[in-house]
Amino acid sequence: PLENDYDYENRKDELGILHRQFDHMVNEVNQLIQTNYLNEILIKEAQFKALENQMNPHFLYNTLESIRDIALEEQVPEIAGMSDALARLFRYNVKGDANVPFSQELEITQAYLDIQKARFPGKLEVICSVRPETLSVSIMKFLLQPLVENAVFHGIEPALRKGTLFIGARVQEGRLLITIQDDGIGIPPEQFAQLQEHLADISFINTYSQQHVGILNVAHRILLNYGEGYGLTLESAPEEGTRILLTLPADREGDAS
Repeated sequence: PLENDYDYENRKDELGILHRQFDHMVNEVNQLIQTNYLNEILIKEAQFKALENQMNPHFLYNTLESIRDIALEEQVPEIAGMSDALARLFRYNVKGDANVPFSQELEITQAYLDIQKARFPGKLEVICSVRPETLSVSIMKFLLQPLVENAVFHGIEPALRKGTLFIGARVQEGRLLITIQDDGIGIPPEQFAQLQEHLADISFINTYSQQHVGILNVAHRILLNYGEGYGLTLESAPEEGTRILLTLPADREGDAS
């Protein structure tokens, strides 16, 4: 029949082949247009989100500075100090650098401790013994503060007495050795055994519970970034406290990679 001559989908001659190829090309172009349109929308949403994330910290900093100013005017230095420390913590958190001098990590950890001292007056004593040569060593961001937070939250806060936190750092044989030690309640034996088992096994990343998550997070980040020969060792005894030792490469800022 005549109409079959125009049934290009089923025709076996060159016209049929060209028709099917043309249809395929049109479909691909349409899919490409749709994909590019969706990608453009996603890019614009990401750009908007980035701008929003830039604006939110500035708003937060300005608010905290306003609280600080009001607190100083009203002669409440404790609130002013906490607002200033919190602003420093937020600024450090959104800072893009993956690695920082140890001096910056120490400074932001001190800001965290200032907040804890204000929350629990007379509860926390901090002893810091840091060798000058350690301050310029480049380390991954947020290695020290999570471990100090773990010591305060899990060790010192639950104890019904004043607690002491020790932070020490020295360079030895080309390595940066950082010690965080508390005299808090310690880690229960069963939890401690589980922690020891998980420390060297990065397969537990993102699968462990919130209990002592800071210790495991730091340990696994060190393993992934620095490799064998570096890491985190842990000692703990119930009602005596916990000691953590970090072993890192002692590369200084400005040294050749």
